[in-house]
Amino acid sequence: MLSIYFLYLLCFPILALYRFGKASQNTKRNSLLTKEDTQYLKGLSACFVILAHMVEWLSETERMNSLFHFIFGQFGGVGVLIFFFVSGYGIYESYGEKILPANYLWKRIGSVYLPYLLIKFVFLVWGSITGLEKFSVKRWLSVVSMQEEWFVQVIMLQYIIVFIIGKCCKWKLAWLISMLADCILSFFFILENRPIGWHNALWLFTVGMVCSQYKENLISFYQKWTVAKIMVLLGLFVMFGLFFAVYKGAFWVNPMKVLAGVALCIAVCGIFQKYKFRSACMLWLGKMSLYMYVVHVNVWRTIYLENIICKCWMMIILTLIGSEMVFQLVQLSKKWKDNLLFHNKM
Repeated sequence: MLSIYFLYLLCFPILALYRFGKASQNTKRNSLLTKEDTQYLKGLSACFVILAHMVEWLSETERMNSLFHFIFGQFGGVGVLIFFFVSGYGIYESYGEKILPANYLWKRIGSVYLPYLLIKFVFLVWGSITGLEKFSVKRWLSVVSMQEEWFVQVIMLQYIIVFIIGKCCKWKLAWLISMLADCILSFFFILENRPIGWHNALWLFTVGMVCSQYKENLISFYQKWTVAKIMVLLGLFVMFGLFFAVYKGAFWVNPMKVLAGVALCIAVCGIFQKYKFRSACMLWLGKMSLYMYVVHVNVWRTIYLENIICKCWMMIILTLIGSEMVFQLVQLSKKWKDNLLFHNKM
């Protein structure tokens, strides 16, 4: 466990905070979160989820400090909240108040859904060869319908909602339409006994869109008493988060995690107004963060090592290699498509 403690308590903080410093006020006045900020946050959230999963997997066979287990066990939920918030923010920054391009949905399918199918197919084939997975028509239908990786299904649903808003409604009503859609989807998720993470993801995506839509108000909000406001919001995050963690499992406490996520993400906006995070490692991870979510779980399921510590390190290495390969493949397909369109226009 010594190498795991070293990773969590020393390596990860150094990588996350490398090149940390104060933000330039001149570049931040017209921007709540820059594209670089959102990429950093996606990388950070992917690390949070993987670290939380590792803690849970290790706790099944290894003895660990209970406080360490509790704290890092919460990282997964925090990572999911941040990732969906940043995704909603980025989508509105890119398309809000604009006419959606004709290829909007195809771009989402090409960058999210098809890579997801490729990753699942590779691991299903590998699992079948090693005997750790069973490839069947029923299993593949479950994969195609995104039942096995819930966050892929949720984010694709949100992309479809954005498409409907952009094509059929006014962008000024985006927050209202998105919230109504979240209510409807949450209702069906409850009927199907879906985990609370499905609901959190829906709402934090919408919160991200709202923060982008009203970013000028948030920038003004943080002009004075920035640190004090951030501390208050972080205090609310801790309060709601602890309330949810203590009473976890009770249906009535579920909104507390959403409220905790809202407080945290608005606080994060304030932190990035005041400080700059330039870690090249987090920026690199951010560009392939979605693939990391899918790859790391499937790597864990389809590799066999008796030593669980070695298995964790192997999972990290293979996740980084596999995610980078998928990212490069997606980039190559985009270049190929762009070249094809260019030649067709000639």
